[in-house]
Amino acid sequence: MVFPADNEQGLSFRTHGQEWQPVDYDGLELIMRPNSNQKQRRNGERKTG
Repeated sequence: MVFPADNEQGLSFRTHGQEWQPVDYDGLELIMRPNSNQKQRRNGERKTG
């Protein structure tokens, strides 16, 4: 969810139950989406680990 905020960008992000997550990148708040290759590796580790 994106909503107005009293900050430099004028907005902020909130996530719930998602793999996407807000990250600070040189002062900008961006949404990071997991790489599908990383996700596949992680799922493989869970199954074998």
